Amino acid sequence: MAGKESIIENPVSHAAQKYGKLFVQDEDVDKWSEDGAYCTTGQFARLSGGFVKHCGPTAVTNVIVSFMNRAFSLGLADKKPEPKDIEEIFLQVAGIGTDKKIYWNTDFMKMFGGTFDHLTKSYLKNCLMCFGLVNVVPGRMRRATRKNFLSELDKGNIAYLQLRFDKPYGSHHVVCYGYSFVKAADSDERHLYLKIADGWSHTPRYMEESDMMLNSFIGIGEKKSP
Repeated sequence: MAGKESIIENPVSHAAQKYGKLFVQDEDVDKWSEDGAYCTTGQFARLSGGFVKHCGPTAVTNVIVSFMNRAFSLGLADKKPEPKDIEEIFLQVAGIGTDKKIYWNTDFMKMFGGTFDHLTKSYLKNCLMCFGLVNVVPGRMRRATRKNFLSELDKGNIAYLQLRFDKPYGSHHVVCYGYSFVKAADSDERHLYLKIADGWSHTPRYMEESDMMLNSFIGIGEKKSP
C-alpha cells in the first residue's frame, strides 16, 4: 500500500519509505502525553444494543476523558475515569448526539448516519457542559493548515479533526494531541506529522500534514482567567 494510504505508526519510518531517504526525529511536541485518551469505536460498538458510525461520539469521549485526566493530574479531581466510567461517558455522549439529532446511529444504505460535521462544535459544547467542563471551550472551525495546527497545539490545546475522503480513514473524526517533525539526515528537508487518537487503536498514530487539504478542525482549550 502506498505510504500516504497506510496507517502511520512511526513518522520516521513512514517518511523514509515515502520519500526514499533516511530521516531522523527532529522535534516532538505532545502536551497531553500523560492525559490523552485513546478510546476506540470497537470498545463501544456492542454497548446498549450496539453502535455504528460512532467515530464522532468516540472522539468526543476522548476529548472529555482527556480533560478529566488533566483535572486529576492537576489535583482537581479525586481519580481518573476508569473503564466502566468511560463506557458511561460514551453512552451519555452518544445519547446527547442522538437527542440533538447530531449523531445518527445508523448506516442506512452505507450513505446516511454518523455525526454531522457542521454541528460538531455544538455537539462538543453540549457534551462538555454535561460533564461540568464549563471552562473548556471549543473554538471556531479552522482549515487544517500547518500554521493553524501549530498555533493550537503549541498552546496546549486539543485539535478535534474532521477528515473527509482521507486514505485510509475516509470520512472520520479523530483527536489530535501533538505533532512531530522529521528531518532528512542529509538536508534541511522536514515533514510534519500530527499525533492522533484515531478511534481505531489504543495507542497513538500519526497523519502527515501534507495530506490535510480537505480537512478542518476545532481547537479545544481551557478558558483563560481575565
